[in-house]
Amino acid sequence: MASYVTTYVIQVTDVNGDSALVRLQSLQVDTGTVASHAADALALANVIAACSNGKVTSYGFHVGVNKAQISAGTAPPPASATYPSVTDGARLTFINAVGEKRILTIPAPLLSDFKVGTNTVNPADANVAALITEVESFTDLDGATNLYDGGVKVAHHARKRASRKSL
Repeated sequence: MASYVTTYVIQVTDVNGDSALVRLQSLQVDTGTVASHAADALALANVIAACSNGKVTSYGFHVGVNKAQISAGTAPPPASATYPSVTDGARLTFINAVGEKRILTIPAPLLSDFKVGTNTVNPADANVAALITEVESFTDLDGATNLYDGGVKVAHHARKRASRKSL
């Protein structure tokens, strides 16, 4: 019997509309069901609500199956890669029959994820094609199927802090 780390996440929203997340990790055996985890999340949400002036606006859980250790000589990829930072990404857009979009961004993408000399995702690349096929197999919450609608390179830059120089 295996055990997995389950993270319960409760969102609390205040009178101003600002939200905060409360996270609690627990080690759960693999015989647990979605229903039992949902009941645990609800129980936790209820006791948090009783201790807060805010309103619980959502609750749920995440089950972690594996967490790898990073050590010398293993992943992450070498710093000499074209896009070694997770601040760079390949953003793939999917759309369904009712017009809803699903966006999936791959952090630190491979150079081969893009068409040569462009910032456009290459759906013909074997790895990208496999990812597109996998995402298209998922059904959205509205019951519609996702279809690939294109992709581009994106970059996220750290915000600069305002300098506070004294005169």
